[in-house]
Amino acid sequence: MAINQTTGYTGDDIVSRVVNYVGNTSSGFRDYVRQTVPLAIFRFCKMHDWSFLRKTGLSLTTVTGQAEYDLSVANIGFLMAATDIETIRAEADNVILKRIDLNQIRRFDADNNDGSANNTPTYWAIAGDNTIRIWPPTVKAMSLKIDGKITPTVPDPDSMTSAVPIPYKYQESLIEYVIALALDRENDDRAPIKKQEAMSLIRSDILDDMRNLGDAENPRIRSLMEARFDGVSGNNYVPGFNVWDD
Repeated sequence: MAINQTTGYTGDDIVSRVVNYVGNTSSGFRDYVRQTVPLAIFRFCKMHDWSFLRKTGLSLTTVTGQAEYDLSVANIGFLMAATDIETIRAEADNVILKRIDLNQIRRFDADNNDGSANNTPTYWAIAGDNTIRIWPPTVKAMSLKIDGKITPTVPDPDSMTSAVPIPYKYQESLIEYVIALALDRENDDRAPIKKQEAMSLIRSDILDDMRNLGDAENPRIRSLMEARFDGVSGNNYVPGFNVWDD
């Protein structure tokens, strides 16, 4: 299997690796693996505050008089949850917008205070899962720069010809994780050891990513998976799921 050394494995490549390792070539099992790869990618990205998901300076171009904007691929080049925003900055004036509650912006609107004396928005609020509202709306098109954590694009099980959204150096631990899930589903005797091997690889990759971030001097909030791996906790729980659930 020829793998691109820059982008790494596609979803289809991972399916083939897993099927060959487990030794079940039935169409039903292959379909299971195709459904599992996107789920595993989603979970893998939730296991840690990965640096490859953090982006700075994403450009959002405002529209005159428009207050709400979706943090979509069309608007900023990636998908981002509004809760994952760190800062929003008006590029022209280098002004960092202050986050406030959406109801406060609604009160500004109700008071008919359109902020027209200020050409640059000064506030922003979460208006939906992937939507923000700025105030005041801009009187001309301008660029806002957004820093934060993007939501990875999980492949469609029916079309997995593109590289998975995880750096090549971390893909082996993802593949081992999918193999472990598949073995567990098959009640294979190799499952317990493979689970340990997969978690060991993921732990190593998390520690590598933390070193790359200079974590000893970087006051990031650690994820539960990080806490588990440095000995603070002892279970396989990540917020919202157990890593071995089907």
